Amino acid sequence: SNQLEPVLANLKQARSIIELSAETAATPDIIVKQFIASLEAQNKAVFAGYMVWEKPSWVEPTIQDKSLGFNSEGYLARFCSPNSHNSFDVVAMDSFSNTELNNNGERKDDWHLMPYETGKTFVMEPYMYPVRGKQELITTISQPIKLRGEIIGSLGFDLSLNELQSQSEDYASDLFDGQGRILISSWKGITLANSSQADQVGKKVSHELASQWARIQSIAKQKGAGLVTFGGDEYAITAIDTSDAPWIVMVSVPSSFLKKNV
Repeated sequence: SNQLEPVLANLKQARSIIELSAETAATPDIIVKQFIASLEAQNKAVFAGYMVWEKPSWVEPTIQDKSLGFNSEGYLARFCSPNSHNSFDVVAMDSFSNTELNNNGERKDDWHLMPYETGKTFVMEPYMYPVRGKQELITTISQPIKLRGEIIGSLGFDLSLNELQSQSEDYASDLFDGQGRILISSWKGITLANSSQADQVGKKVSHELASQWARIQSIAKQKGAGLVTFGGDEYAITAIDTSDAPWIVMVSVPSSFLKKNV
């Protein structure tokens, strides 16, 4: 979880800087530079980011430069995708209000619509997306942009679950003489990382865990880590606070290993 807390903290920081710029009617080029700088400073799991301004905060008319991410309708709606120079290329997004449902039952553009409509942090359930030319499972974490209390847009980071998976494997190898396992899942129980079973990423958690899911959710909501035993394993369960639908982090170790080392 310590890889994800900074991502959320950095997103909040980027949002604060950008909202401050909005209050001072900063020009779009300054706002864009700030956003790129915040993206370049991210954990490797963050591979892309976006901003959508439904309402301008700058003095109009401004030069709607395509290279800044202005779309054909004059909205600043930039998607920053990674390039081979360790920075980001800009694409202006023409659509950010697609309400058609995806395979997870979420609207395709909920990454923007949810924070924009609710004013809360939102995390998409995992979905397939082309990353550097190949299809990968990713998730998007996004927040509203507010100006004097009014929501005027949203911004967010895209996270590669492949990268999250490899980080969880690295951490797990250092736990309990390599006997520890790390499982990160969405609130609904979709696997985001599983240090011992990479092929489970994007799938529902095991039947054994799914049958106890309401209990796991209630433990995750408590302060600190809750300890519980399932099927011969000891689990420490905690949550990463992503607003209404936290991610659940479970670190487990076989009970026999703990008894042997007491």
